[in-house]
This record gives sequence, C-alpha cells and structure tokens, in this order.
Amino acid sequence: MKIISLLGCGHLGFPLAHDLLQKGYSVKGSTTMPSKLKRLKLAGIIPYMINCGKIMSSDFFEADVLILTLPYKKSFSDPNVYKDQIKRVCEKVKTSNIKHIVFTSSSSVYPKDDRIYLPSDNFIPTNLRAKVLLECEGLLNELENISVVTIRLGGIYDAEHLIKKSTKPRRLVSNKDAIEHIHNAINKVGDNVCINGFTIL
Repeated sequence: MKIISLLGCGHLGFPLAHDLLQKGYSVKGSTTMPSKLKRLKLAGIIPYMINCGKIMSSDFFEADVLILTLPYKKSFSDPNVYKDQIKRVCEKVKTSNIKHIVFTSSSSVYPKDDRIYLPSDNFIPTNLRAKVLLECEGLLNELENISVVTIRLGGIYDAEHLIKKSTKPRRLVSNKDAIEHIHNAINKVGDNVCINGFTIL
C-alpha cells in the first residue's frame, strides 16, 4: 500500500483524499484547524495539524508521495509568505523518505492576455504573485533525487462552488478533472514535468 501525505485538505484536498482512499492508498491529511481533525479521522484520513509557519510534524512527511494543495491565499499581505511556507516544506522533505511530489500550482503564473500558453513557453510574470509562484515551482524542482510533477490548475469549480459568469475567456477546471490530473501525476514517479490543468472557457 502506497502512503500519500496530502498537505491541504480543503476544497480540493478533501475530496481528493476520499478518492485516494477508495483507490487503496493510505492517506495522511493535514489541516490548520483543530475543529477539522475529527472530520478527517472519520473519513479514514490519518489527521495532522500542520501550520507551515509554525507546526511541522516530521511523521507527516514519512510517505512515498507528497501532494501539495497548499492554498496560495489572495489574503496574504505579502505573497512571499507562501514562498516561506514552501521553503519550510522543502526542508522537511530533504530529511524524509519522500521521492515524488505533486504540486498544484496555478495558471495565474501566466500573463492575463488572450494567448494560450504552454508550460514550455518563456514568459515574464506580470505581477509579484505570479513571480513568487514561479519561484516556488523552482524551489521544489531544485530538490535532489526527488521527482516533481507541477500542475498549473485553473479556477476550480463544482456544483457547490460555481464560477461567476464573465464575457472574458478564463482558465478553469472542474474539481473532478483537477483530481484526475493529480491521480495521473501520482503515477509519474521519476518524471519532472509541468502540465496545464485547465481549459479556456
């Protein structure tokens, strides 16, 4: 049985964890809220309180695969807060037996124009948030002897979280498709790739 540590059991992470359990994986899941620990345990997830700025259990990082669905909050007063969190995760990974990481990045790294970008395209980030997120991707890919699949997801929607209508094309992905992208990435052990996980709608 493969052990997966899932950092971030929120809007995407919780249903992902449920699917992973159904597929026979053992799942360690994290939350920053004590009130959610019971919910994780009842779902069959091994629960951990993880605060990337303070509390980082070493046992959580004893796994075969690490999935990072750590939210890049717009409420951060400084986007570098997120970069500091990723740095702390990297330090924990270095002393663990993790050999494969799946990182859910964001399509917001790309400029907001009408061009359809590929992960292999060269582009200049147009704001600090995009710049910091690209740097976070780089930090993970610099880890030695660890493969990393980066998925640049679009805005995630489902029946409970609908996207507001807009006349402009947007990069979006359904929760179901986002989970499928992550499932595929789990099996890419040894590959260092970046993929787009969205469609233009």
